[in-house]
Amino acid sequence: MRVKILVAGIMFFVMTLSQAFAFGISLNENGEIIQKSGQGEINWSKGIVSAIGYADPNQSVYAQQVAAEASARANLVMMLGEINIKRGMIVKKGILEEDINQQTVQGILSGSFVGEMTRAANGMSCVVAYKKISPDLMKEIMPEKYFGLEPGETTYTPVSEPVQQTPAATPYTGLIIDANGFDVTPSLGLNVMVEDSSEILYGMSTCERQTVISKGGMAGYAGSVEQAQKNRRIGKNPLIIQAVEASGDRNTDLSVSKEDAARIYSENLQGSFLKDLKVVVVCGS
Repeated sequence: MRVKILVAGIMFFVMTLSQAFAFGISLNENGEIIQKSGQGEINWSKGIVSAIGYADPNQSVYAQQVAAEASARANLVMMLGEINIKRGMIVKKGILEEDINQQTVQGILSGSFVGEMTRAANGMSCVVAYKKISPDLMKEIMPEKYFGLEPGETTYTPVSEPVQQTPAATPYTGLIIDANGFDVTPSLGLNVMVEDSSEILYGMSTCERQTVISKGGMAGYAGSVEQAQKNRRIGKNPLIIQAVEASGDRNTDLSVSKEDAARIYSENLQGSFLKDLKVVVVCGS
C-alpha cells in the first residue's frame, strides 16, 4: 500500500511539474555529455539517469535513509521525465498524452538502485538514486507510433545514382557527426536531415524499432571527436562529417549538407553502418 501511495504521489508531482524546470547540457571532467535539471542529471554518454535526495540528519539513521531514498527516487522520476525521445516529445509529455503507460513509473522505481548515504555540503544527509536507460525502459517510452514519418517528411534518396569517387581503403565502420557549437540536446530518437529540406537521411523512421531499443537509442554522444573515436559503437574507422544546423524542439535534430548527405549514403552502401546504428554525435561545447 505504501508503495502505491508513493507512486501515486510521484505521478502527481510529475504531472504538475512546471515548464520552468530548466535543463542544461555540459561536459563533466571525463568529457561525458551531462544534461542537468533540478536535483538530477542524465549522463548521455553512459545512458544513466541519476538524482539526489536529502534528509534531515536530526533523526535516526534508518529514518534518514528512508527519507533520503524516497526523495531521491521522486527526483529520479522527474529527471526521467526530461529524457528526449524525439523532436517535441519528452517522456513527461508522452505520459501526459497517454502515449506512455503510467506503469512505466513503477518500473522506474523497481529498476533503480541507490548508493550509500553520505553527508552533503549543506549538512543534510543524502543519497543518489540511479536508473539505466535499459531496453526494458525504452520499450515503454518509445512506442511503435513514434517510428513513422511525420507530416511533410520524406526519406532521403540521392538525386542521381551515388558514385564513390575516392573509395576508402577499407569500408567505414561508423559515422561521427561533429555538432559542436550548435547547443544540441541529446535524444534517443535523433533525426539527421538534409539541409534546406524535409528529407530524413537517418532517423527513427529509417530504422527498426527493436534495433533502436537494443542499441540504447539512435546515436551515442561524446564531448569531442577524440572521445567519439574511442566509442566502440562506431568501430575503428568512422567517417567524420560536420553538421550544418541543429533544429527541432530543444535542438535534438541535426542537418548535414547535401554533399555530405550524398557521401554518407554512398559510403553506407559499402559499410552498412547506418543499419546497425553505428553513429556518435559530438556536442556539448
